[in-house]
Amino acid sequence: SYLVECILDGLKWETIKSAGSLLCELFRSNPNYQSDVMVALHLLLVPTKPALAQRVSLAALAQLVDEDYAGSDWPNQLIPQLLILLEGRDLRVSADSYCLLCSLVRRFRCDTMLWDFARQLNQPQDVDAWAVVEVAAAKAPAVQAPENLAKRLKLQTDAEIVRVSGSGSLADYGASCHEEAVSVLK
Repeated sequence: SYLVECILDGLKWETIKSAGSLLCELFRSNPNYQSDVMVALHLLLVPTKPALAQRVSLAALAQLVDEDYAGSDWPNQLIPQLLILLEGRDLRVSADSYCLLCSLVRRFRCDTMLWDFARQLNQPQDVDAWAVVEVAAAKAPAVQAPENLAKRLKLQTDAEIVRVSGSGSLADYGASCHEEAVSVLK
């Protein structure tokens, strides 16, 4: 519990990363604490927790799965929560969730647990929007020069910032937030 508080209150990435490593080491080295560590890692996956805490939990779980410490009940416990995080606002958390999902599917061959989720994605919400994307993709040149790609990425980032902020301009959005948005989209 103190370790979870440390992760939630941590301000520096190195401290948080060390706490995640400590959770993994506790899980590996002391079977008496494995259930407590799992509870802590699940608590950190709650969507209301900070993104860094979620990422530490996801990284720790992925490491334990890759090292064959995962129990046979892990897919049932984790997949519903991972699907929620996959659709979350933080792209890094979504990417880490996807990586852990892939590890679970490879390790446990539990792809059937994702079929309902895939069916939901396979149903187009807006046929006109899909048609616009398809037409634009058909007209786009096969290879774009890096500077055109960078320009397009900047325009997409600016448009997304304006859309999310709702202010109609970039004036309210600081330079550091803009740079972070660009780095996330890269």
